[in-house]
Amino acid sequence: MGVLSAGLLGGLLLLVIHLLRENAPSHVFGLVQRLCTTAPHVVMDLASLVLALVPAVVFGVLLVAAVATWRRTSLLVDCMLADRLDELPPSVSAAARDIGLPASRVVVFQCPELVVFAHGCFRRSVLISTSVLDELSAEELRAVLAHEAEHVRQWDPLRRWVTEVLARGMFLFPVVSDLRDHFVLTSEIEADEAAIRATSREALAGAIVKFVDAPQITSVAAITSGLDAGERIAHLVQPDRPWPRLRASRTSLMLSVGNAVLLTGLAVLLSVLPSM
Repeated sequence: MGVLSAGLLGGLLLLVIHLLRENAPSHVFGLVQRLCTTAPHVVMDLASLVLALVPAVVFGVLLVAAVATWRRTSLLVDCMLADRLDELPPSVSAAARDIGLPASRVVVFQCPELVVFAHGCFRRSVLISTSVLDELSAEELRAVLAHEAEHVRQWDPLRRWVTEVLARGMFLFPVVSDLRDHFVLTSEIEADEAAIRATSREALAGAIVKFVDAPQITSVAAITSGLDAGERIAHLVQPDRPWPRLRASRTSLMLSVGNAVLLTGLAVLLSVLPSM
């Protein structure tokens, strides 16, 4: 062991002597100096690249989400319109007249499923399947049409499409999805209240129960959209119930705040480094 240790020490000593003869300390110092000089520029370039890519990626995702969401809904609506009735059934005409909804804004189509929703960004209308007419009473039908008529008056089809696109495109900020869900729920409660004013709580509650298992269509304003049975039924039973609060998960809040801090830090870094 003693011989091995002496050999290692001798080898290290020879290496140090060789490095000193080759002026290694000055080379190392020069390397560190160049690194300190170029590092801020490298960091600036990386920060600039990230800040340039993030808006471009977000815009691209927003564009794809907008086209995909609109296209999917339009294709579905086109299929429904292909089976539309030439004339409105008397029960639908009477219900629309009672709640002040123009008959020209109501479309009835053949479908075995319970489907009713407001559609269209500018030329808004209410689409309702024939199965709804078979399942609902006259009072429940008026309540459903009054609910959808409120969505039409509030431009909810357009607002729902915008919030859906934002929730998909702003993937760096998951809290936007929570905001979308809150908007959907509150818009449904507002439409419920309009239906109650036009008909009765019993009629609307009876209709909602029949629509619990009905198919849902993303980004459209429908009586089944955002069907939080507990919250909506609670508002039907308790008129003085406080307005629902925004429910954001801790994970989505932390990710959203973290990404916001990161992007802000990169922006600050870009403004500080050039002056160094």
